[in-house]
Amino acid sequence: MVAVNDGTLSYDEANLILAIVSQGAVVKRSRKMGMYDCVKYKMDCPECGKKLDSFQSKDGKCMLAQIEFWEVNNFYDLCGNCGAWIEFNRIKPRKREPIKDYKLTVKKRDDT
Repeated sequence: MVAVNDGTLSYDEANLILAIVSQGAVVKRSRKMGMYDCVKYKMDCPECGKKLDSFQSKDGKCMLAQIEFWEVNNFYDLCGNCGAWIEFNRIKPRKREPIKDYKLTVKKRDDT
């Protein structure tokens, strides 16, 4: 329950409010919140060089936990400077591996 104005909201009511106020538009939401885990990994953006340190993954328990990159098969970040989507996907089966054993994907932002 979420306390609001001396009352409480159910989980569904809180989700409805989040859907209504999210970015000023009504968006469709499932009953589950969009949780993820934070991946401890830093690098410079391959497109513009800005430091990236906000990698996320939905491969883990999705409890906003701080996890190591080798604990998941996929993790990603969006460069706030140039808009490049940076995504790592594991190439080999899951075990503790160096970053070189991941496939790096960078998608350039389309400004048109």
